[in-house]
Amino acid sequence: MVEVALVVMLSAVKAADLPPGAVLRLGDARWRAGGPVLDLALSPDGTRFVTARRSDFYEVTVTVWDADTGRAGRSGVVNVELYRRVAWGPGGAAAVVWRADPAGPGQKLGTLSPDDFRVWDFADPKAAPPPLLPTAFGGIGCGSRPGFVDADRPAGGPEFPGFAPSPDGSRVAAVRKGPLGTYRVDVFESKPTDSAARLTRVRALDPVAGDPGALLLSPGGRTVVGFRRDRYGRRVVEARAWDVATGKAGAAFPCSAEAREAALSPDGRTLAVAGYGGVSLLDPMTGGKRAVVAAPAEPDDPSPSCDRVAYFPDGARVVAASGPRAFVAEVATGKVLGTLAGHAAYVTAVAVSADGKRVATADAAGLVRVWDAATLRPLTPAAGHRMTVDHAELSPDGTRLLTWAPDETVRVWDLKTGREVRAIAGVPWDPCGGGLVAQRPTFTPDGLSVVFSTKERLVARDVLTGAAVPLPGGLAGARAGVAVFAPDGKAVVTWARYDYELVVWDWPSGRVRFRVPPEPWPDVEPGFAPDGSAVFVHPTSPLRWDARTGRPLPPAWKADDAPRERDLLRALRPNPRLFTRWADDEIHAAAAGTGKTVPGSRVLRPPGESGPFFGQVLALSATGRQYAFADEFDRGRIYVYEAASGELRRDFSGHRGEVRVLGFTPDGTKLLTAGADHTVLVWDVRPRSLPLPDPVKREASAAKLWARMCAGQADASYLAMARLAAEPDAAVKTARLRMRPASAPTAAALDRLLRQLGDPDFRAREAAEAALDGHGEPAAELVKGRLAKLESAEARRRAEGFVTRWVGGGRDAVRLADARAVELLEALGTPAAKEFLKELAAGDPAAWRTQEAKRAVERAK
Repeated sequence: MVEVALVVMLSAVKAADLPPGAVLRLGDARWRAGGPVLDLALSPDGTRFVTARRSDFYEVTVTVWDADTGRAGRSGVVNVELYRRVAWGPGGAAAVVWRADPAGPGQKLGTLSPDDFRVWDFADPKAAPPPLLPTAFGGIGCGSRPGFVDADRPAGGPEFPGFAPSPDGSRVAAVRKGPLGTYRVDVFESKPTDSAARLTRVRALDPVAGDPGALLLSPGGRTVVGFRRDRYGRRVVEARAWDVATGKAGAAFPCSAEAREAALSPDGRTLAVAGYGGVSLLDPMTGGKRAVVAAPAEPDDPSPSCDRVAYFPDGARVVAASGPRAFVAEVATGKVLGTLAGHAAYVTAVAVSADGKRVATADAAGLVRVWDAATLRPLTPAAGHRMTVDHAELSPDGTRLLTWAPDETVRVWDLKTGREVRAIAGVPWDPCGGGLVAQRPTFTPDGLSVVFSTKERLVARDVLTGAAVPLPGGLAGARAGVAVFAPDGKAVVTWARYDYELVVWDWPSGRVRFRVPPEPWPDVEPGFAPDGSAVFVHPTSPLRWDARTGRPLPPAWKADDAPRERDLLRALRPNPRLFTRWADDEIHAAAAGTGKTVPGSRVLRPPGESGPFFGQVLALSATGRQYAFADEFDRGRIYVYEAASGELRRDFSGHRGEVRVLGFTPDGTKLLTAGADHTVLVWDVRPRSLPLPDPVKREASAAKLWARMCAGQADASYLAMARLAAEPDAAVKTARLRMRPASAPTAAALDRLLRQLGDPDFRAREAAEAALDGHGEPAAELVKGRLAKLESAEARRRAEGFVTRWVGGGRDAVRLADARAVELLEALGTPAAKEFLKELAAGDPAAWRTQEAKRAVERAK
């Protein structure tokens, strides 16, 4: 009984960790910020930490985490131009930001106050984040960043060009620019506030010539240092320090152009500057060099530099970042005490808790590690990928998923349980050099092994054991590069960067079929046409060869009809590779290697979109019913659109950071997404999985639901479809009442119905029109040819309406209704639904309804 209760409890916890709509997460999202970490701070006792990461061009996301569990807590978003720095001291957690007020009555935009700043306690649930102002390409600091706050700025008056909190959060320093262009540095006692006017000023330091630039304040706020950059704002050229207690200014001294970051010792008497070769320890008042802590050389980096540095509270040690590692060193001797090697990306932030017991490091891929300061051992696990997942592929039987990231690991997951089956290390991200070719690991046709490239050659490993698997025949000596298997699994094409040679091999014998003469292709991602008859060097290239003989084939399309790289559709299978072909407001998926349009792949652009989906990823369901769309600037949100209408059906949100991988399972029931939080989320996209609002749940009229499904907007239609799917038997009965197999009436029957359209009896006219609608498209073309012969004005009016409905301006609405009805039957999957689909598929071959039903029946085989 205890065991059963435990299983139930664990299942509930697992489900609670998933975002709404997700049924599985592959990998670990704990300690993963979802993007490059700019700033990092530990709480005084080390039990929590805060990250500030660049969410996109325009925003910074500040998040509080539990340091022991790695779970994210409170989070807030602030404009990137308003944000300055985070700190965490005994008084609480704080981010110092420019003050911004929301738009008032009659105002179009919010108001930015350059003469004021606020201290935002982001760990306090009651403290609201600053208002998020609109952004645009222009405005403040134009030319310095890609995204800018689009807000009204008060003209004239004093300004605070820069400010910074002390690491312990006790004080904050600000550069004040006067109306005459003079500058001074003010130091305040810090506390959460919406305006600097409510802070107590400790010292107004003497005016200085020129902008002191970026500020640095020591713990406790005893010393402040200003770093002036060159006129282009690119390099630090000069530094100057002030003693806050006395107001005394030190001498300005040159600061190395290689300086990346600096930190002041707890007593404020030593300045640590991270840069080329290591950390320089200087007297902040004179610039005199006291010592140098050399960064430890590594085999892959014999001349390392340091990018980040922080002091321990005792002032005797520093922690510094050097590439993907960090190290701890004694200040007095420069001796390196240990290396913190747990990141795959460059370390971008370091922090030490005020009690000196914990160290935290964060990297450009968003991974945060917490370390024991005494032993320098990690306190946090790093299960799963340590960098952004950039590639995913389903096994041939669809039971496993392969993922690959720039952390140079391949991981294979069980899609039923979410467990990791195998991790394979040493899979270089770009083994061929120069970024010319995207080498991607792939499953062998039997799904038992993974083929990938080392830096020298192609290799294979067993999925279950991880043991090396010998490649057959000549493939055993194939150079590093790309390998793609044919759809039938009987051939494989490879391309090696240094040989510039495309080779097609028999599988599993490993015998060469043919070689394409070497040529330095500008871009390479080879593959096979959907039927395996042709091989191409890149999905967007019209060049192709016969996959059996190697004979050049005619180009798959004209040069002026070539797709662009950004128009490739994402998928979880290497075959077939699809790209989008644009025409007016429609998109059709076309197959690489042939250029032929995929049947049933008509996709309308989302409202407001124009041109290709630039900067976004797009995946089409294998059923052609819906497509998924993710924008790299939209905080990890995924949108699912109805293909036939181009309207939004539903959206999902659960990733931190951008989504780079997107794909449907072959049956179209699941959507898999992955990206900057290093995990894969599996979403159920069947109608029955859609949460229903109470009014829809209570709707008992199948007729109303059917009408709403067939004629409503995509979101309302999908809700109605989901409600109908909740009662499959009733849904099939309703479908039979409103649909029939398309068929052309006999000439005699058609003449009779046309006469009845003008019958004096209203019920007879209605019945005749309903009978024509039952025949659909096959009858519409016949009626169109008889319109001129109709003598009755009423009969002509109804006949013209029928033709317009089925082959004229109303055709799209009728086809949309048919597509939704067939989708419902296919989604039901019951014996009764399948039987009715077969009946519809047996209708007139030229009818849209028949073709849709046939495609559904074929997919069910």
